[in-house]
Amino acid sequence: KRHRSDELTNNAMCVVLRRGEDIDGDEGAERDSTIMGGKDVVVNLSKNYFQTSSNQTPETPKSPPSKKKKSHLVHIGFQQIKRMDIRQGHVIFIKNREIGAC
Repeated sequence: KRHRSDELTNNAMCVVLRRGEDIDGDEGAERDSTIMGGKDVVVNLSKNYFQTSSNQTPETPKSPPSKKKKSHLVHIGFQQIKRMDIRQGHVIFIKNREIGAC
């Protein structure tokens, strides 16, 4: 009975967050179309804050001015994968009140 249960659990579909370009580059990678219609979320990474004590305001690090303007926008997509394919470093998307194998 345990092996049947493990197979169902390991093959359950889960959703992980990945860079949109990585999802597009992988053969067989499938976006989850139920979340935002399969579109990417654009995340701005231009601000970095250091953790400070509660009575101080966050400080932004001072960086030398760069000649090239780097893009700090990252496109994040929602990819469907089997639970057994979840690896270290994957960020798992869990819907509100979702109870399942993930």
